[in-house]
Amino acid sequence: TPILRAIHWNRLETAKLIYEADNETMTAEDSSGYTAMHWAVLAVNDDEDGAEVDRLPLVQWIFDLCPQLLMSEDESGKTPIHIACEFGAKLEVVQWFFTTNSDTIDAVDEDGWTVAHFAAERDREDILEVVLQLQPSLYDAVDSEDKTPLVVAQIENKAVVLEYLENWKSAN
Repeated sequence: TPILRAIHWNRLETAKLIYEADNETMTAEDSSGYTAMHWAVLAVNDDEDGAEVDRLPLVQWIFDLCPQLLMSEDESGKTPIHIACEFGAKLEVVQWFFTTNSDTIDAVDEDGWTVAHFAAERDREDILEVVLQLQPSLYDAVDSEDKTPLVVAQIENKAVVLEYLENWKSAN
């Protein structure tokens, strides 16, 4: 839909114009079940010139209009926070989710993956540090195949996260 494209390309003013013309479009989903919030965190993190883009204003605008999208699930049960961790959202966006709605940290997709699993898979030590500070039990979270974030880091050969998780376990 036009609003999802505007959101994907971080065109906040364009998205606002589309929303003003038809506020029903904010709750639209694409064929994968992605909502405006999924696209807001998935979208490109830089502009045409390669400069970093601040996605947080877009995420906050969507939340102000449709707070229910914060916990919306796509066809595989992934919430926007899963997508943010899986596809490289900036730490500030991830932290905003956790402070805006503490339930986002406990979200589990249909494979049993938590934000900790996605952060481990993507070698995001910065996200894991925040996640484990807020919810230490996610260190031991197991997915549908009994894999913890540590096992995911081992399988994916994510040295930075692997070292972090091993050190975290010995310190806690």
